[in-house]
Amino acid sequence: MTNFTESENMELKETWGPRALRTVSAFLNEYGGKIYVGVKDDGTVVGVEDADNMCTSITSSISDNVRPDPIGNVSLTIISVEGKDVVEVRVDRGSNRPYYLKEKDLREGGVFICRGTPSVVALEDLVMKMVRERPSSSYETLPSMRQDLTFEATGRFFEGHGVEFGRKQMESLGMVSEGAYTNLAFMLSDQFDQGIKMAVFEDEYKGSFLDRSEASGSVLSQFEEAYGFVDRHNSKRSQIVGPRRIDSRDYPEEAVREAVINAIAHRDYGIKGDVSVSVLRDRLVVLSVGGLNTSLGVDDIMAGVSSRRNPGLAAILYRLELMETYGTGIPRIMGLYRNQPVKPRIETTTNSFKIVLPRTLPESLSDDELKIMGLFETMDAIRRRDVESALKVSKTKASGILSALEEAGLIERGGSGRDVHYRKQFES
Repeated sequence: MTNFTESENMELKETWGPRALRTVSAFLNEYGGKIYVGVKDDGTVVGVEDADNMCTSITSSISDNVRPDPIGNVSLTIISVEGKDVVEVRVDRGSNRPYYLKEKDLREGGVFICRGTPSVVALEDLVMKMVRERPSSSYETLPSMRQDLTFEATGRFFEGHGVEFGRKQMESLGMVSEGAYTNLAFMLSDQFDQGIKMAVFEDEYKGSFLDRSEASGSVLSQFEEAYGFVDRHNSKRSQIVGPRRIDSRDYPEEAVREAVINAIAHRDYGIKGDVSVSVLRDRLVVLSVGGLNTSLGVDDIMAGVSSRRNPGLAAILYRLELMETYGTGIPRIMGLYRNQPVKPRIETTTNSFKIVLPRTLPESLSDDELKIMGLFETMDAIRRRDVESALKVSKTKASGILSALEEAGLIERGGSGRDVHYRKQFES
């Protein structure tokens, strides 16, 4: 005779109902267990009238209401006890934890664990631990901790680019998996809580702001806001060179675009934090969370080697014509500075990736003047003798070059007598 006594891995149900799904979630998330349908809580066997139909109903109930679909971890057997049919539902521990009830959010009581009987709701910290431990290729494929997502900003963006955006497209793009929103969907939702902080600083020490802003929500709208912020502070200038008028910006517009979209596409969203965009007097700095992906080095990135940390997001950005997928972004930035004495820099740490765009110099400068301005990449101040040495020219020629740069507002003179020196000076 079978002994029916409830425990952490055995639960008794007189009939199948919604509360049984909580037990299924708990067994999947813990160490498995069995549910006997047709047995009262006290162990009294009452049986089920139509066991075959009950098995079909249970299978459909689990498949329709538990996510990710765990049906491969569930087996049903009809057993005879005291001459009555009882359905044994065996649930094995799942490999895609956390398993949760479809009608609930991961954060809203949909995940259950075994702590005696009945099963209890898992705390958010434990749910997040399960999510991090879930076998998956990347953060963006994991189920979102939030399922109450909306996509107004992303929908408008897709529509503006003539690309369809609906449930079918979400599934094909990887925003929906097994009926639930993934982290990729979260990144594109109006509720996304990792954003971009933007600031224009008055001095080198970032002691005070001239302007600042923050962007959150869909990463697509974040891109638009961050690029627009920089564009407002990206001064324009015009030069008359012979018969031509040359218009330029402090920072090449395409370089700004590539730097911001690179930060959005390749940052490590598994690490909480915001992208920062800082505009200083002589440079623009874009800092994102997450170092280089896999085993790539800076030399590989500069050469155009591509390794996508977020392939789903990269595919969407490519589809919307916001980026290429073949590692051309960084080489393109460098190409835009090919005639500038100071080149963009890439700096990385274990958990950060920084692109530094120098403020460009006027195209009307001579090669000698560009070379002298390039000295400031490694020197805070230069003297006439530094110019003489760098260009192999006379004192008179060196003084003339410095005077021309000073008149153009690119350097400022300081000191007197033997202590005369020049520092880089940009118009504010």
